[in-house]
Amino acid sequence: MFTKINCWAQAAQCFYTAESYKEAAELFLKNKQFSQAAECYKIVHEYAKAAQMFEESKLVLRALECYEHLADWEAILQCLNRNKHMFQDIERESLINKYVPVALNSIFKLLDSGTEENRG
Repeated sequence: MFTKINCWAQAAQCFYTAESYKEAAELFLKNKQFSQAAECYKIVHEYAKAAQMFEESKLVLRALECYEHLADWEAILQCLNRNKHMFQDIERESLINKYVPVALNSIFKLLDSGTEENRG
């Protein structure tokens, strides 16, 4: 009913209450309620979409959590770089110290597994 009269926020809230999170997310997007859309995407494990919406909402730490769920270390580093102005130097340094070693470790594992496949 709310969608027919273009009341996206109310319709989205109804879908959310009914636990129809994908539908709610799409309607939240139509209403430019990015953080609410992100929460819906996170609930249904669509972490890439959730990360994008959290970043759009300037909730960068929440976006980083979603990229971490995906083990998308490159996206984490890019997100940190795009949003460096959002953090004080000490906080940014702490995040870099957290994520860069993990990203490098995953690269080394990929390289190591590729080397083993070439030997076999």
